[in-house]
Amino acid sequence: LAALPPTAGFFSKDQLLIAVFTHPDGFYKALWGVATLTALLTALYTFRLVFFVFFGGGKADEAVHSAGAETAGDPAAGPTAGMIQALWPLGALALIAGLINLPVALDPRPWLSGLLMTVGGPVARHGAFGGGHGVSHALEAQMAFGNGLLAVAGLVVAYFLYGPKGSLRDPDRAPAYPRLMAFLRDGFELDRLYGALLVRPFRQISEILWRGADVGGVDRGLTAAARGILGLADELRLWTTGRLSTYLAMLFAGLGGIACYLLFI
Repeated sequence: LAALPPTAGFFSKDQLLIAVFTHPDGFYKALWGVATLTALLTALYTFRLVFFVFFGGGKADEAVHSAGAETAGDPAAGPTAGMIQALWPLGALALIAGLINLPVALDPRPWLSGLLMTVGGPVARHGAFGGGHGVSHALEAQMAFGNGLLAVAGLVVAYFLYGPKGSLRDPDRAPAYPRLMAFLRDGFELDRLYGALLVRPFRQISEILWRGADVGGVDRGLTAAARGILGLADELRLWTTGRLSTYLAMLFAGLGGIACYLLFI
C-alpha cells in the first residue's frame, strides 16, 4: 500500500504514474501532480499505521491491551487460524509479485507482459503492458527512482512524527507547530473549501428553486386549479336537485344551444 520498493505496490503505482505523466493531454500533468501528492500521503499514513501497531506504547498500546482484555476468550473477537494462513501467501505476493514483471527499463522482455500480449483483444493490441508506447527507458528509470523516493520520504516523515519518539505520537503532547498541525488535522481545510464551493451554492440554489419554483409556482398553480375545480363543482351542484323540471330545463337549454350553433355559426 505504501509502494515501497521493491514491493508489488511500488511497481503498479509506478506504472500508473508514468502512464498519467506521459499522456499527451496537458490536463493529465495536473492529474499526475495530484496522484504524486496522494502517493506521498498514502505512504505517510500507511507507515503511521505500522508504527502505531508494531511499535506500540502510550495510549495507543493501552487501548489495544484494554480491547484484548475485554475480548479474551471470545472466539469471534479475533481472526481464525484459516484467516491467518490465507494472509501469508497474500503477504508474500505483495512483497515479490512485482519482480515477475519488472518495468521495461529494468527488463526489456518482461515475462508477464509477454504472456499477456499473446492474448487477443484491444488491450493487448494497444500495448497496455510493458510500459506503453513512447516512454524512453531513461524517463521510466528516472520516474521509478522518484516514485521510490516518495515512499521513502513517507517513511521518514512518519518515523519523525509517529515513530517511537515521534512528535505526534502522544496526543496529549503540545505540537511544535500548532497551526500547521491544526491545518493537517483538519484535512488541509478541504472540507471548508468543499462547503464554500459546492455545498453552500447548492443550498442557495435549492432554496431559490424551492421557494420560487416549487412553492411559488407549482404549489400555487395547483392550489388555484383545485380552488377553481371546487368552485365549478359548487356551481354544478346546484343543478343536481333531483327535480324533473330542472332536468327538462337543462335539456331544452342544451337543445337551444345546439340550434343556435347550427343556425348562426
